Amino acid sequence: ACPEWDPSELKAALDGAAGQLMDSEALLAPRSVYQLYRSAVHGSLCGAAVSNLAWLSLLQVPLAFVLLPALACLGSIFLRTVTEGHQFSRLSQEERESDGDHEKDFNPVYYMVYAFSVFAFIVGAAMYLLPSISLKRHAVGTLLYATGIFLLSNSDLVVTFVRMRYQIGRLRKNNDTLERSLTEQASKLRELNKAAQALETIKKRFGGDVRKAVKEVDRLSDVVKSDVKMACKSLLRLYSDRDANRLIAGPELNGTFELMQLVFGGVFRKDYDQRAAVVRRALESHPRTRDRGVSEAAFSELLATALVESDIRRLPELASRVLDVARVSK
Repeated sequence: ACPEWDPSELKAALDGAAGQLMDSEALLAPRSVYQLYRSAVHGSLCGAAVSNLAWLSLLQVPLAFVLLPALACLGSIFLRTVTEGHQFSRLSQEERESDGDHEKDFNPVYYMVYAFSVFAFIVGAAMYLLPSISLKRHAVGTLLYATGIFLLSNSDLVVTFVRMRYQIGRLRKNNDTLERSLTEQASKLRELNKAAQALETIKKRFGGDVRKAVKEVDRLSDVVKSDVKMACKSLLRLYSDRDANRLIAGPELNGTFELMQLVFGGVFRKDYDQRAAVVRRALESHPRTRDRGVSEAAFSELLATALVESDIRRLPELASRVLDVARVSK
């Protein structure tokens, strides 16, 4: 339970709390807070901080114009003194000659960017430090000032980065050209390997006599052609000649070409579709087959000739001969 309160003690406690609230209100009054804000922000940040930053920026000028070139000159003198009187290998001499050539071919873009950085720094410093009431001028001057300081310290890095990106682009282009060249060379090398294997086979099987090899190729071509004719006839009798009249015409002809595409399309030639188109044109243009269709034997002979023939330009002539012979024998 709460202790008993005496009215006089309660009034004293309330008076004490009211006094503390009044002290807090006086402490947090705008006049008191503003004095603290003015001494902290205007006095410290806007006073000494800005001047110190300005001095720091101004010190970059002698550092960039005097100390850095002096450091480069001292380094060059030191290296020349250290290397004087020493003997070097041939590789080191070539590298030094190469470095001398690079120094002669120094890119003038470095000087241009450095001159632009000096100009931006001077203009920015003038716009930043000279008094003005224009907010736009202060913003532009600050940006130019910062840009000039950055370029003075990193002008060589900026130019080197741009040149490196350009060289990387050229390297990628050269890599693409090299890749295409290697692909072409690999294709030619595979062809040469096939030719070498063929010559080695001729040497082993025919004693190096090319005429015997040609005769054997012709014999094998006749064997393949005969096998294709027999397979084609069997397929026609089983799947295409539905009316058993030994003729392929109308819808049967379209189904026959689809069947032959399925059977021989991926076996013989990569240009099977082109050869099949030559056969179809020959059948559609010949006087006899255009209206009445083609016999199983003539179609088998025609397709086998088209598949075995190595020169596709001779196919129209050979197809016409096959159909002429079939017409005469009929």
